Amino acid sequence: MDSKWGMLNWGYSAGMSETGKQVRRVGLLLMGAYLLAGPAGAMLHELGHALPVWLTGGEIESIVIHPLSWSYTNWGADVTHPVLGVWSGSLFGFVASVLIFALVWRWRRPALAPLLLLGVLGGISNGVYLLGGMGDPVTLIEAGQPAWLVRGAGVAMVIVGFGMGWLALPALGVGVLASGGQRTLALLLGFGPWIAAMLMYQVARGEADLWYWLTEAAIALVLMPAAAWGSVWVDRWLSRWRDARQHEVAWRPGLVLSVAGVVICGAMIALAPSTPIELAPEDSMQQRLQRALIGGDEAEARELLSTMTTIDYGESSIALTVWAAAGPRVEGQAIVCLQALADHGVDMNLRGRGGDTALHHAARQGKFDVVRWLLAHGAEAGARDSGGRTAAEHAEQSRHTELASWLREREEEARETGVKDGRE
Repeated sequence: MDSKWGMLNWGYSAGMSETGKQVRRVGLLLMGAYLLAGPAGAMLHELGHALPVWLTGGEIESIVIHPLSWSYTNWGADVTHPVLGVWSGSLFGFVASVLIFALVWRWRRPALAPLLLLGVLGGISNGVYLLGGMGDPVTLIEAGQPAWLVRGAGVAMVIVGFGMGWLALPALGVGVLASGGQRTLALLLGFGPWIAAMLMYQVARGEADLWYWLTEAAIALVLMPAAAWGSVWVDRWLSRWRDARQHEVAWRPGLVLSVAGVVICGAMIALAPSTPIELAPEDSMQQRLQRALIGGDEAEARELLSTMTTIDYGESSIALTVWAAAGPRVEGQAIVCLQALADHGVDMNLRGRGGDTALHHAARQGKFDVVRWLLAHGAEAGARDSGGRTAAEHAEQSRHTELASWLREREEEARETGVKDGRE
């Protein structure tokens, strides 16, 4: 049987030792390609956020690209089309990645694996992001964009991304006879170490807790076998439309790409230039304050508030009150952090970039005690976000019906007593 039909025939005519070597070579190739394609994909996404702001005369405060943590774009309060700026991140990242994939598809070879994988990741990662429950999709829905449109765009991107991944399998050394188990092992070897490093980095720096790490790791362990076995099933039905030629993968491409990826990502983490585009920015007091509020660390938050000379309360990005209300999983921790902000004179009606307040986020998460505390400390029960929705509507949309009814009663009481939006 001709070896071009499988990953060295995956043990058919080649010995099992050769099959194991090929699996490891493919895993190394995927790892190296991912080290380069991951940051490149983040750059395209953030460039998409920045372009419409630049073109309409707005100010970009910073673009942060980090291979192990969150990448994000901050812009000033003078942006004329904020919804377009949020949409364009995922749309530009997706379209640019697909175009790059299409351009290199003709010369598909293991050496071009980073560009092929960039197209695949551009579809899957941007799509999954739009299907998530934080960041851009939440901002878009709060700004009045239909949820079905945001989620539908995410689903379409994921489908296209998986389609490109299936087409790229031969160039990555995966033939049509490769089993689901062998494909799963290759994926685990290629993506597993970097995913583990990323999650451990975020937990160590306080950007995520251990529960988040375990949840994300479990999701990855489910998705990779599902993708591997799904590609086997697709091969059975659609192999006639896929390039049957499988490129044998040597050690050199994977080693070269992995070394290059480690050097580049290491430089991005280590460097912190003062240019508008920041690569892995230094740990600032502002970032420490945000992490303290997200993690419910009242003592750290109070210490930073008392020592910081300049504080960005988040009017042009995400309000500190939102971090405090939405970040901690335990409501008591959220309340003491909000109290620390209140003692420092922070307005509980502070609005972030999407026009949302801490009350909107607390209501959406069903944090009844936090909602009560916010209303008792000046939050406006009837305040509307940029999409025209109140906290009660947020709670109802998230199926917290009891909280939604309670909030509507508070709104009605405020109207009856002539107190505007619940404030004395």
